[in-house]
Amino acid sequence: MNEPFVMPGFSIAFDTRSETGEEVSMSLKALFVPDTFITSKTVDFEPMPLPTAAQVPSAPIGEVIQGYYLRNKGYSEAGAIAGRFTYQPTRQTLEMTTYYRRSVAVDQMRFVSPEMRLRTIVTYQRPIDGSLPSAIDLVGFGVEHKHPM
Repeated sequence: MNEPFVMPGFSIAFDTRSETGEEVSMSLKALFVPDTFITSKTVDFEPMPLPTAAQVPSAPIGEVIQGYYLRNKGYSEAGAIAGRFTYQPTRQTLEMTTYYRRSVAVDQMRFVSPEMRLRTIVTYQRPIDGSLPSAIDLVGFGVEHKHPM
């Protein structure tokens, strides 16, 4: 009997207010597909070079889960988007690297408890020549609390 594949996903909605009073609301859905579930051995494209902030060692084996994630909305640009993710179970850290048309975002979330996460984001200018992103446009960080529905 074939066992069904289980793919981790989530939906998220948030309302934020910046220190300047700007208010933003967003909701999205995402699916995470670990590399171990990719069945094709052929690659039709050259992988993008990861910014230094997104480079994670893959040893020890089994400690890091890496793959692709798919979202129905991008943060920086409209429309569905795909990116790379890395999850470190012992550190409870999820990192998502997203290549947009004009930028590259490295978003890291550390799940401190079920109600709290630490979040950092580094956004780079996307090089037009495919080189390693290095020019930083934005750095953000914060503590996010889950509020009861």
